[in-house]
Amino acid sequence: MKTITRVVVIASVVLVSCRGEEQSTIVTNAIDTTSAVPELLEEENDSIPNVMASGPYEGYYVYNNEVKGFSIMVPDVWPREETPSDVVAFSAKSPPQGFADTFTENVNVICNDRAGDHLDLFFANAKRGLTSANTLRDVVVEDEQRVTIGNQETIWLKYSHTVPGFRIVVKVYAFYFNDMGYAITFTSQEESFSDYEALFDKIAESFKPL
Repeated sequence: MKTITRVVVIASVVLVSCRGEEQSTIVTNAIDTTSAVPELLEEENDSIPNVMASGPYEGYYVYNNEVKGFSIMVPDVWPREETPSDVVAFSAKSPPQGFADTFTENVNVICNDRAGDHLDLFFANAKRGLTSANTLRDVVVEDEQRVTIGNQETIWLKYSHTVPGFRIVVKVYAFYFNDMGYAITFTSQEESFSDYEALFDKIAESFKPL
C-alpha cells in the first residue's frame, strides 16, 4: 500500500494565564502525518463506530458527546477520532485527494469549562489571545460575523497566518451554552479554503447541545 506524508495544522482554543487573569487564546500546531492511501481516496474510520445521518446530512456521520454536551455531523469519508485532551474533544480530517495532496484540512471541537461567562466574553477573550499570540506568524483577521444556528447564537471569526511552507486560513465558530465555551475550528490552505468553506459552514450548522 502506498503512503503519502501530509501536514495537518490544528487550531485550538486553550486557556492561558495572562497577568493573573485567565483568558482563552487560539494556538496552532503543525504535525507531519503519514497516511495510507488505498486507491488515493480513502482512509479507514476505525476509531469511532458509524452513526449515519439522513435528510440534508445524508452521507454524514453523527458524533454525540454526552460528557461535553454537544452533537456534530461530519462527512463519513473524513477519518475522525475522539481525543484524550481535556480541551480538544473531537477531530476529523479530510481524506487525501491524491499523492500531490500534502495538506490535511481538519475540523476540531474545542471545549472550555467557562461557568459564569457568556458568548461575547468567550469570543472576545479568544480573539484577544489570537492577536497577541506569540506562536502565530503574520496573523491577519479577515472577517467576523454574528449568526444564529437553530436557536443557538454564535460568532464566527476567519483569520489567516503563516506556518513553514503554508499560508493557512482558519474559521472558528464560537458557541456558549450549559456553562461551556465551544469553538469549532476549520483549517485549510489559503488557496483551497474557498473550496471547503461551504462544507465547513454546513458542519458548523449541524452543531447543537445535548
